Amino acid sequence: MDYWRVFPWSLSFYMERRLEALETKISALARFVGVPDDSDVLHILAIAYKCGFTRPLAVRTPEDYYNQELSARPTMLSYCRSTANLCKSIVLENTKAPRNAADPLFSRYYLIVVQYIRKFSSSKFHSAMRRLAKESTDTYLKSLTKNDYTWRFCEEDEAVALTGAPHNGMGPIGTSMSIPLVLDANILQTVDNMWVGGMHPLVKLRVSCAEFKNLLMPLVLDCTDSL
Repeated sequence: MDYWRVFPWSLSFYMERRLEALETKISALARFVGVPDDSDVLHILAIAYKCGFTRPLAVRTPEDYYNQELSARPTMLSYCRSTANLCKSIVLENTKAPRNAADPLFSRYYLIVVQYIRKFSSSKFHSAMRRLAKESTDTYLKSLTKNDYTWRFCEEDEAVALTGAPHNGMGPIGTSMSIPLVLDANILQTVDNMWVGGMHPLVKLRVSCAEFKNLLMPLVLDCTDSL
């Protein structure tokens, strides 16, 4: 006799009890290792550890985080020294590149990490990408011309589909698709760690800049200007 087929309500009850037991274990583990008992926070921390980061820190921000002035936001995070540590991720599209182009030196899409205190420069980014292509030993990349590049910021719904993160939650760690990463050089020159989106609008993740560079191997480019 198939017990669960005869008594389907028993399966539902059994699964509910199992889920409650699992949640209890997760809560106990979170307290033991000293992290918040928050599924969204634990999710991005698990991804960061899996990537190889040794001391990531994730927090849930207050609901009014984005209603505050930039200068007030560091105090709303744990161990955030200044606004220079706060970073955002943008998705840039080269509409002239093939849809399936994913070479870091000539991709359809790029996820670019910049500081809030600086402004992304499309002209600097374009010049840097053209230079890298010309310096490449790849014949195809060396043959690219200015007509092979037209840049635009991705529409929000497209960026969400590419990264798997909602508005204000986008970050370079935990994206649903593999997109070439770009790290603004100024970040490495000015701070030791950075706060990025944690794949949830109210979750922020802190990681070491040096580890980010070594583990995720982004293109490091001078692609911003002062505000």
